[in-house]
Amino acid sequence: MPLPQPEYLMSSGIATARYLAKHLNKGDKVYVVGEEGLHTTIREHGLTTVGLEHGGKNFEDFKAYDPISVQKDKSYSAVVVSFDGNFNYFKMAYAATLVRYNPNLLFVATNRDQASPLCPGCLVPGGGSMVVAVECASGRTPLLLGKPSRELAQEIVDVCQLEPSRMCMVGDRLNTDMLFGKSVGMKTMLVLSGVTTSNEAWSLSEDDPSRPDVIASSIAEMLCKDKTDSDGGYEGDLSSGDMTDGGGSGSSGSGGVGRQHKRRRKDK
Repeated sequence: MPLPQPEYLMSSGIATARYLAKHLNKGDKVYVVGEEGLHTTIREHGLTTVGLEHGGKNFEDFKAYDPISVQKDKSYSAVVVSFDGNFNYFKMAYAATLVRYNPNLLFVATNRDQASPLCPGCLVPGGGSMVVAVECASGRTPLLLGKPSRELAQEIVDVCQLEPSRMCMVGDRLNTDMLFGKSVGMKTMLVLSGVTTSNEAWSLSEDDPSRPDVIASSIAEMLCKDKTDSDGGYEGDLSSGDMTDGGGSGSSGSGGVGRQHKRRRKDK
């Protein structure tokens, strides 16, 4: 079967733009708390975005802008919140005011990532931090269109035209990536090269919905054919630096979905 073409690549930004295009009219105005790339993606789907020009502003700027005019502004059809490296009080207040005083306004979040490895060796606030700020300030809960949204997972399944059981979700987060794959019946592979540590993965109970089927040190394990153990599963270095027992490994034999992972001490 041929591999999916590049146009099948999906991100939370693309999923959000596709959703907005389906539920709004062409040219509708959307207030976006997000990076320039998200603005571009949404615009490419026929919508108008505002918010990029609000970088570098603060509370005094918002007060001078006249909050009442924002409160009464009915020209917006949606508010989208995502990771924004130029996040500030003005953007938070503008988005929250629109959402709070326009109950019919579509309120969307691209992801709820608490922290991201955007800086080498350090986890920093992710998009979820911005989402929670606007959510708290507006008193409304947004529709989540990124991982672990089942709607996004099902859209990927439909686009790829594959059975979920023949697909594998590879990621470094338990509460987004692993839950995302499991929501539609995909196999899941946790890699320890990002946010989640091996201790966190091993601490999950067997019936936890975020428990991965396979654990590997990195995505490179998928290409290392000489690292299979006696039962046909992956045998990689699963230590992320915080193991107290010298490391461990998880295995999944052929058709290993639902198998119990056995913890083993890494050979020295």
